[in-house]
Amino acid sequence: AEAAGTAGVVAEPAVAGDADSERCDTDATTAPAFAPPAPAATDAPPAFEAAPAAAARTPARDAQAAVVRRLLEDGRLRVHYQPQVSTANGTIAGVEALVRWQDDAAALRAAGELFGDGTSADSFSGATEFVLRRACADRRAWMRQIGRTLPVSVNVGITELREPDFVARVLRILEDADLPPAYLELEVPERALAVPGSPETDALEQAYRRGIAIAIGGFVAADAPLRALTQVPVAKLKLHRSLVADLPDDTHARMVVDAVLAIGRTLNVTVCAEGVERPAQAAYLERRQCPLVQGWHYARPMDADQLFALMKGSGVDTVRLPLMDVEELEAHARAAGVV
Repeated sequence: AEAAGTAGVVAEPAVAGDADSERCDTDATTAPAFAPPAPAATDAPPAFEAAPAAAARTPARDAQAAVVRRLLEDGRLRVHYQPQVSTANGTIAGVEALVRWQDDAAALRAAGELFGDGTSADSFSGATEFVLRRACADRRAWMRQIGRTLPVSVNVGITELREPDFVARVLRILEDADLPPAYLELEVPERALAVPGSPETDALEQAYRRGIAIAIGGFVAADAPLRALTQVPVAKLKLHRSLVADLPDDTHARMVVDAVLAIGRTLNVTVCAEGVERPAQAAYLERRQCPLVQGWHYARPMDADQLFALMKGSGVDTVRLPLMDVEELEAHARAAGVV
């Protein structure tokens, strides 16, 4: 289902591809994975216009922006959610909002399939306000209907962080949704911490002072100096999926993962491993007491209705994992009386 307010759980077309490539940390750009319609002659809706002087413009970035703008105008963007699971008790501790786009065959695809290796959080900067509004509205609905207190995480690129009014716009979205700031988490690229005192870090500090949590996505301790973690208020570090992919066999991956876990414990920052897809990876992370894990081993991304049905059907404030596939979710929804 497209919107959280619909009554039932509707099984959407499966997301194409085996990997859930939600984010790449490269700025190289490849051709889109489908041929979108030519951009319309009219301007984008005001809510999605880029702020002036937000970031350096390039022909490639302008082309990406045109594609995303047209997807928005055509109603071909969706927001799905993937649970972040506590290894301590197997419950859902939070969810990440993920962009899905509908291709010409009406199949839903992951964000990384649109621009290939050139996909980053900045690639979808024109859709960030759309995702924030949808995620905050869904989060408020869950809180109102079943009392769940888990936070929702939204990916934000460098482009948005450099916009002078970015934090003010986020606060307006929270106000419109009647959602307390503490229930929103902004996940930003590691390189957002690279230069203390930059517009990016200033924006993060402003968001933190207003009660919004900050997470660093794709962390490998490469783009940001470790001292930045003591200077910028970070609540969560998300281990880069490339490190998780090599667990538990690769010695280097184990060393880096163990080091990041130690940093998290020392600085009182929660570590979440993303891209957990195999039992051996999950077992290693659980043995090392990685606080949170996320990936297809536990749950594939699902739409808001499916996640709501799962949480409501549990009857309690916790949901035990592993989660269910789409057919099981639909059965669970019928049992919960939401279809």
